[in-house]
Amino acid sequence: MKNGLKKGIAITTASLVGVTALVGVMHMPFARSFLMKVGGCPIVQATPEQLEQAQNAAATTRAASATEVAPMKPALGFVLEKTTADEVHAWIASKGLTCSDDVGGSIISCLNLPASAVGEQGPDIAQLQFAFHIKPQTLRLVSTFRQNMSRSDALAVMQARGAELTRELGAPNKVYGQPTLHAEPKSAAYAVTYNFKDYLANTQAAELGSGFTIAEHYISQGTAEQTN
Repeated sequence: MKNGLKKGIAITTASLVGVTALVGVMHMPFARSFLMKVGGCPIVQATPEQLEQAQNAAATTRAASATEVAPMKPALGFVLEKTTADEVHAWIASKGLTCSDDVGGSIISCLNLPASAVGEQGPDIAQLQFAFHIKPQTLRLVSTFRQNMSRSDALAVMQARGAELTRELGAPNKVYGQPTLHAEPKSAAYAVTYNFKDYLANTQAAELGSGFTIAEHYISQGTAEQTN
C-alpha cells in the first residue's frame, strides 16, 4: 500500500471513536486492498456479543475522561438509545436505500446515498452506518463516510457540521490538525471531538491521493444496562 493511503487510514482511525466506526472506514475502496492482505475484516467476523463487549469497553474508556453530561445528543435525526433496528429498516425502505446487515444485525450499513437523506448538505455519502445494542436492539452509533471530495467541498462540510455541533454542544474537547485543510508538503488532516459522559460526536477529514475523506461519528457512551 502506498504511504499516502497508509497515512490516510491511520489519520481517519486515530481519534479512537470506537471499534464500530472502524467497520465503515475499512470498507471504503481505499482500504479494501489492505483488508485482503490481512485476511478480511476482523470486526465483521466477530459475534454480536464480542462486538458489544468491545463497544462497551471503548465507551467506558472515553466517558472516564469526560466531566459533563451532553446537553443534546445529535445523531443525524436518529435518537440514540431509543431508535430501534426495526425503525431503521423502515426508514431505509422509505428512502429506497441499498443496505445490509452485519454481525448478526448489530450493524446496518447503507451505501451511496445523497446527503439530503439524513438532512445534510454537500456531496453524496459513500456509507451510512448504524450500530445497535443486542438487547434491547436500540441505536448506539450513527456514522457517515464520504470520499473523493474536493478541498472546498470538504472544508464546507467540516465548517457546517462544526458550527452546528458547537451550537448544540458547546466548545469541542479536542481539535487536531489544520482547520483550513491546507498542509504542504504533507497531507492535510483535521478532527474535532465533543466528548461527554453519555455521548460522543467526532468529525474528521483526511487528504488522500484521490481527494478528501470525511467521517462523522455520533455515539452513545452508555451500555444497554445503563440507559434502559
